[in-house]
Formats: sequence, structure tokens, C-alpha cells
Amino acid sequence: MKNNMTRLLALMMAIAIIFSLGACGKKDGETTTGGETTTLDGETTTNDEATTAEETTTVVDETTMVGEITTAVAVTEAGKPTTPAEILAAYTDVMNYAKTAKPAYNKKEFQSLPGEDQHMEGKVIGAILPVAETFMTKEKDAAVEDNKAGSDMKWFPVAKATKGCLLTDAGAIKSAKCDELANGNYKITIVLKDEKNPEPYKEGQAKASSNTGNMFQPLSRAEIDDTILNDNTVKNLVKNVKYDLRYYNCIAVLEYNPKTKQIVSLDQNMSVFIDIQDGIVDLKIVKPTLKGTAILYNTMKCWNFKY
Repeated sequence: MKNNMTRLLALMMAIAIIFSLGACGKKDGETTTGGETTTLDGETTTNDEATTAEETTTVVDETTMVGEITTAVAVTEAGKPTTPAEILAAYTDVMNYAKTAKPAYNKKEFQSLPGEDQHMEGKVIGAILPVAETFMTKEKDAAVEDNKAGSDMKWFPVAKATKGCLLTDAGAIKSAKCDELANGNYKITIVLKDEKNPEPYKEGQAKASSNTGNMFQPLSRAEIDDTILNDNTVKNLVKNVKYDLRYYNCIAVLEYNPKTKQIVSLDQNMSVFIDIQDGIVDLKIVKPTLKGTAILYNTMKCWNFKY
């Protein structure tokens, strides 16, 4: 399925990039996440310059962060985190524990490519682009995964990694807050700064090369490029493409029990601004220029955790 979808999604650049973001690089049950958000009341914010993993300085050392908990129930007396670094450390601790505890949980993933966010030049591409939306998995059609306790957590964030969060740089955070709910649970909300063309975590790496990839699962620009350049069907149809993928307002919302570190629910949302600066679609009879923008929203929801 992965190879077929990659080829299909990359078939016609406007659709190629957008399709690839919707499904390129995933196996059955593997997708990306998405959704636009705004600054929330009461959150702690950092300066909102976009950063990358290479441009920032580590503020929480990966080797000293608590995370690899192996007991059935981990009890903590730590107070509510308040600073971005504390909130990131708490999120990491809880997510890492889930990876090792292997609870049962439900999950679903879906995408959206709203017509109002599509601004492509030319009637031909403008007419073709809406077809891409039909290849997205809508929320009402999203299959619910029933993951049993003790099952492989490979596709739980961070996908393919042994840890639930690899981000150690609080400087990558646009805003963060932790609310104490009426039931005593904590609700963490983390929004990352914008990042252009982030690469996902690749199996075997110590961590991803991007901040986004260390918490979420962006689609690989390198994989999309490879399809565009080397797939025989695609490279004969799409030529001289220049584009960027800007991930913005990527948000993770985690509710958990602070006494046991057990997750109640997890939402991960990503918004991807697709900017196609140039390109040609060779339809033989006509060769329309490929230029314009669109926004892809990806969402992943996990709930009903049972440890």
C-alpha cells in the first residue's frame, strides 16, 4: 500500500505534493497528524521566531530526562509544570512511559484539504486539485484502531522510535501550558514553532533532524522528492518543480494522571502550508504551469487508554 500510495500521490505535482503529504510514506495504520490552532489563554510562550533542531540549544538533556519507566504503575509527586522546559519534560516523561508500559488504546487518523485553502493558478490545475480531497481520509470515515495491551507501540508517537518524545529543546516551542482539571488530571498543550521541510524520525536514529520530527510525524520531503524525480510515471508528467512545505502550529494535547503518568487522551494536529513556486505538468496536449498554495490538515487522536 505504501508504494502504491506514494506513486499515486506524487503523480501530478499539485496533487503529488498534497497526496504525498496525505499518505506518502505510511504503512497500513500509519499516517501523519494535523490542524491549525491559535495561542491559548494562560499558556507560557517563548519568542516566536521559527527555529530548527540545528539552530537551537538543548535545554533539557536527553540522557538525564526521566522517561524509560518500566514498572506497571509509576507514581510521582512532582508539582504541576509551568515553564516550557518543565512542560516538555513532563510530556516526554508520560509519552516515554506509554512506550514501555504498552497500554491498550484506540486510535484514528484523518486528513483534510479544504477548498477554501487551495489557491492554484490556472484552470486545469484548479480543476484537478479538488480531486485530491477525495483521497483524504475524512474524520467520519476514519477507521478506529483497537490496540491491545502489550502490543507493539512502534506506530505510537514518535513513530518507529523507542521513545514517545525526542524533542529536548524548549526553544522549539511556540507556546506551552499545563491545566489542572477538575478530576485532578493534567492537560498539557504544546505548540511548536514553524518549521520548513522538516524530516521525520528515521528508524535507528538517535533523534530526528527536525524539531517537528522529534514530536510528530511529518512526511519526508526527501521521500517526496525521490518519487518526483525517479518514479517513471511521475517524472514524465511533472517537471522542474520547486516547492516548500511549512509545518505551522503543530499542536499536541495530552491529558494524563500526574500520580501514575497514565495517559487519558492524546491529540496531535499538524497544519502544512504547501507552497508550489514553479513547475510544469506535461499533459501532452497542454502543459499548464504548476504554481500556487494549499493547506493540508492532519489529525491523530488516541483515547481509551488502559494500563
